[in-house]
Amino acid sequence: MFAPTMSGLLFATTARCTVAYLQKHPGGSRGYVIEASKDVRQDAYGWLFKSRSEHKQEVRIRILLEQDAFDRILQDWQRQGYPFGHLVPSYGSAIGSSGDRPDALAELIGIVLSDGVRSPTVDLQQLDFAAGTPYETEMTVKSEPQQVLTPEVARTVRRALTEVVVKGTASRLRDVYHASDGSLLGVGGKTGTGDNRFEQFAAGGRLISERVVDRTATFVFFLGDRFFGTITAYVPGAVAANYGFTSAIAVQLLKTIQPQLEPLLQSPPTEPAQAPLGASLPLPAKHESAAALIVAPMAAVDLRDTDSPLERNGFERSVPR
Repeated sequence: MFAPTMSGLLFATTARCTVAYLQKHPGGSRGYVIEASKDVRQDAYGWLFKSRSEHKQEVRIRILLEQDAFDRILQDWQRQGYPFGHLVPSYGSAIGSSGDRPDALAELIGIVLSDGVRSPTVDLQQLDFAAGTPYETEMTVKSEPQQVLTPEVARTVRRALTEVVVKGTASRLRDVYHASDGSLLGVGGKTGTGDNRFEQFAAGGRLISERVVDRTATFVFFLGDRFFGTITAYVPGAVAANYGFTSAIAVQLLKTIQPQLEPLLQSPPTEPAQAPLGASLPLPAKHESAAALIVAPMAAVDLRDTDSPLERNGFERSVPR
C-alpha cells in the first residue's frame, strides 16, 4: 500500500489550495499567487524547522539554491530578449532549451548579427502635435542600444549559425541567396522542431496518459548583414497528431520566397527621413527583418519638460526653437 510522505501531502494540499484560490481569482498571475500565499506557505512548512528534519532541510536548501541559480539565468536571458517572466528550473533550461516566441527569436538573431548589441525595434518613429502653432511638439523614439553579449561570443555564434546552412539541417539554402554584385550572400540560422505533448508517467517510468498539445517547426535566420527574421509553421491542438513535418518545411519556405525577397535584398540601405505622420517611410537602415521592416530609431533632438505617458513608453519630447 502506498504511504504518502509529508512532502507529498504538503504538495497535494498546496495544489488544492492553489486551485481554490484561482477559482476565486481567475485572473491571478503566478507572482500574485505566490505573494498572496506567503504567510500560508510559511505555516505549512513549520514541520521543516524541527531538529529531526535535518535531511529534509538540506534538500529544501538545495532546491532554493537551484531556484536562485535559475533566477540569475532568467535575468541574463531577459537582457537578450527572452519574453517570459519565469524560467522553469530543469535540465533542458540549463542547456538553453526553453519556450520562446517568434519575435523574441528574431530579436536574438539580430543581437548576434550586431556583434552582441541589442537595439530597439520600433514601428513608430515620431509623433508631431500642433504642427505650425506655438504649441508644436515633436516626440521621437529614444535610441538606447545595449551591449548584451560580448562581440567574441556573438561572432562565434554567427559562425555556428552559418555552418547550419553550409553543411547542416538548413543546407537546402546553400548557394540560394546572392548579393547585388552577384556574390553569395552570407546566410545562417537555426532550425527547431517541436512535437509538444503533455505526458503522465507512473512509478517506474510507465506512460499512463498522453495528450498532443501542438506541433511547431521554426527557422530563425539572417541574410547577409542587414536582414534577419524567423519562419514558423504551427498546428495547434489534438489535430497536430496527424502531422509529421519538421523544421525543413520552414527552411524550404525561405528558399521558395527567394524571388520575392531578391529586390529587397539587393536594394541599397537608406537612412530614414524625419517624415510627418501619414507619410510613407523609407527603407530601413542597418539591420532589417525579412518578415517586417524594422526602421532604425531616430535620434532625439532635445529633452524638455516632465515625464509624460508617451515618454514613459519610449518617446522623447522636443519643441522647435
